[in-house]
Amino acid sequence: MLNYWQRIEKIIDWSRATSINAFARNLGLNRAENLYQIKRGNNGISQELAKQIKIKYPEVNKGWLLSGEGTMLASEEDKTQRYNSTIPFYEKDIIEVLTSEERPNPSDYIILPPFKDCEIAAISYGEAMSSSIPNGSIVLLKRSSCDKICPGEVYLILSIIFVGIRTVRRECGSNTIRLEADKSEKYDDILIDINDINEIYIVKGIITKKTM
Repeated sequence: MLNYWQRIEKIIDWSRATSINAFARNLGLNRAENLYQIKRGNNGISQELAKQIKIKYPEVNKGWLLSGEGTMLASEEDKTQRYNSTIPFYEKDIIEVLTSEERPNPSDYIILPPFKDCEIAAISYGEAMSSSIPNGSIVLLKRSSCDKICPGEVYLILSIIFVGIRTVRRECGSNTIRLEADKSEKYDDILIDINDINEIYIVKGIITKKTM
């Protein structure tokens, strides 16, 4: 992490000020002594100085200036946040993607800040969960673990006896979970031992296409 003066020096270079004194004049400071005190390590960057720099150079990230965390320019911070919010999207069935020996390259990326903790998005086909996840919807998944299962939530389960999306219920006093389909009249409940689960993903959101 850059120290106080290194951060000031980086802004001076970026602003193309020819000297410390010139930079001080650009900020409207009568004297550059405060800047020299920071350079000597005697002072830090005050809130007032950060405010003056922000007024003169609104592109500068004030949080970075005061703490050193993040990026110097606010626009770069926004780009970083947008990048961290992207979810790789596969224009394939989600089961096919997750069970393939080598995950294919994403077809595209989805930017959905409320779901920035999701790690994969793909299409869900089938009728078993069509009441909550219409056939052809895009599901957004986050990897989870068996010890974090929340009964009543919808999960994608990869196990040795079942692969698919179901609502998960716990069987009292055992390691067994019950998998329920939306259409119980057509699809029986499935009981599996959590030790037989290889991977489990919670469905954090769905995107459906409007049909005319």
